[in-house]
Amino acid sequence: MENLQPYADQSAVICQEDFLSNVWELGRQDGGLYAIPMRFSFQTLVGKEALLGERDGWTVEELAAFAGAHPESLLVDPASKSIIFSLCCTFQAEAFVDREAAECHFDLPGFREILEFSDTFASDEEPDSVSDMWKYQEDRVLLMEADIYDADSYLAVCQAYGMAPLNFTGYPIWDGSPGHILFQCNEMYGISSRSKHKQKAWEFVEYYVQWDAENTRIAGFPANVRQLEQMLSEKTESGELEPQAAEKLRELIGRVAENSVTEITWGNEADILYEEVMLYFNGQKSMEEAIRVIENRVSLYLKEVR
Repeated sequence: MENLQPYADQSAVICQEDFLSNVWELGRQDGGLYAIPMRFSFQTLVGKEALLGERDGWTVEELAAFAGAHPESLLVDPASKSIIFSLCCTFQAEAFVDREAAECHFDLPGFREILEFSDTFASDEEPDSVSDMWKYQEDRVLLMEADIYDADSYLAVCQAYGMAPLNFTGYPIWDGSPGHILFQCNEMYGISSRSKHKQKAWEFVEYYVQWDAENTRIAGFPANVRQLEQMLSEKTESGELEPQAAEKLRELIGRVAENSVTEITWGNEADILYEEVMLYFNGQKSMEEAIRVIENRVSLYLKEVR
């Protein structure tokens, strides 16, 4: 694929400054810009501000303490050992895996903490769950894994909590920073490096990106800041969003777009990790055995693919 950064630098239609910073990064790889993002969504953990406070991110230790402070409530729904393990490990790859050095370090207090915390939950065969539409409002379930891709999906989350003030805290990260995942919605367009008509192809990309934002009403927030603002204004003027809700959503998008990742850094080693961890959760291996095998297998895998 052709690196589009030089084209964007000279364009009067597609300018990097017109895009939310991390959303622009969705089109980047290995230092080059190979596609222009048009729409985005994000995934995060959310709960009541009354319970979470004003925290902006947290560690696994803080998440475990939060769960321990509410023993009568489910942390998420459904809740099982593997679900909680996945929730805790989503952003932890950098804490345990060094791909450049082809090394891994799972025999650490942080990984043991995740295993111990996850093991306190129900089995995957019979996960804990609450089948009640009021479960979030009545604090029987504390957190929701929310996929936010437009104003309606945002409102659905707010309504699930009875319109109570919310804190989109995010997934736990080893250093306590916010853990939100940013996704590209639908297609991104680029140019083949073998094209004989690259300038014409770029002109089409310019036209289509602009046309799509102005004429398409598919799921996803516009990546262009001006078009995003136009969408929020239209939702407010039509009555679909109250002005206060629109401002809250605007603030959330800004915060997520500046404090998010555009990819989960786990590779195929995650399959090894989950395979061995499930043997621990099922009582077929001790924690020490599981950690030792994980380190050996992941280390071999990293050396093979380096």
